[in-house]
Amino acid sequence: MVEEDRHLDPSIFIHRGPYEVTKAMGERLLVSSGERLRGKWSIVRPSFLFGPWAYQPQWTLVLRAARLGLVLSAGSRNLVFTGDVARVLADAGAGLHDGRWVYVNAPYDADLSDVGLEICRQERRRCRKVSIGWAVSLLGALPSSPLFIARRMLKTGYRFASKYLGDFRFTGLEEAVSSFLQWAAEGLSP
Repeated sequence: MVEEDRHLDPSIFIHRGPYEVTKAMGERLLVSSGERLRGKWSIVRPSFLFGPWAYQPQWTLVLRAARLGLVLSAGSRNLVFTGDVARVLADAGAGLHDGRWVYVNAPYDADLSDVGLEICRQERRRCRKVSIGWAVSLLGALPSSPLFIARRMLKTGYRFASKYLGDFRFTGLEEAVSSFLQWAAEGLSP
């Protein structure tokens, strides 16, 4: 779903949790300053970040579970590699996305289980899938929960896409997982 230019429209998306509300407020402030900034602004909205420096708790869980032979399946199909987000941010800093909102989401259809399966493949482990979507839904029910946004992503049913990144070369899942595993092996933690 491409809705970049209208994502602050409440008929499309209602911002509920504290993170969503304050982010939307900041974006509205930036957009309202657009004339004063002479269009020299951009808003980059990544999906669930995956890869080195993605400190979200699900990645520690996915890695540890895979090393125990379990592949966690949650249902969200909106992931993006941290390296790809860094490149889009560099492009935005260079002015390539001035005056735009840009969704950054990998074009391949992947979720936590695909990452877990790829970890198992690369580490030559036998793994089996376990669904955790119900647990994310239950734990993310409160707006103050760190899993609130994850719960919203699981319940949406559509994938984010960007009309501005049609020619962007996204990193494949195999390479992204390899980079993530190398980072984790260096002790930088997930």
